[in-house]
Amino acid sequence: MDKNYKKIIKIIGQFLALFLVIFIIIYLIVNYPSLKVRVSYKLSPKEIRIESVEKDIIKENNSVEITYNDTLIIPKIAVKVPIIWTKNESEAAEDLKLGVSHYPGSVMPGEIGNSVIIGHSSNYWWDKGNYNSIFANLSNLENNNDVFVYFGNKKLLYRVYEKQTLSPLKINAEIFSNKKEPILTLITCMPLGTNINRLLVKTRLID
Repeated sequence: MDKNYKKIIKIIGQFLALFLVIFIIIYLIVNYPSLKVRVSYKLSPKEIRIESVEKDIIKENNSVEITYNDTLIIPKIAVKVPIIWTKNESEAAEDLKLGVSHYPGSVMPGEIGNSVIIGHSSNYWWDKGNYNSIFANLSNLENNNDVFVYFGNKKLLYRVYEKQTLSPLKINAEIFSNKKEPILTLITCMPLGTNINRLLVKTRLID
């Protein structure tokens, strides 16, 4: 009996090890594009990470005119992406193929209240779209990092003041809670490759 018990335990252990290896392989394959974005961010020097985006902002501050359509720019994580004004939630999945999505029902950027922008941190690699990993590095933002919104021929400067992780069930209560100042909240799914929770990066309008 003791030998049979050990044999069963060994078989179970081998099965679990095999299952774990298969799971890791599948996870890496499915999430390869987003993982590549994250690894590249970690390995590249800060100057290279933000160079292209930061150059535009430096030029603008030096009075060289730069015109963007409705665009979200986050220098810290080298994000420059179109903002899509989603009309209803059912259209969000398609809109996210074209950029980041302004959450329907939230206020417009610059207005009093909470303006919400959502973006993919990861997505199936076979699901076509140029922005499937646009928010893969959103968790690297820290307090006082700058976020720029070009909207309505204006440049709005927001500054990060808080990060929060919530379950999907608590999202609506948070983003539609009464706000007495202009807030911009950036939202994506986490952990990477799942939609278990939502990462919220909250920013406050500075200028």
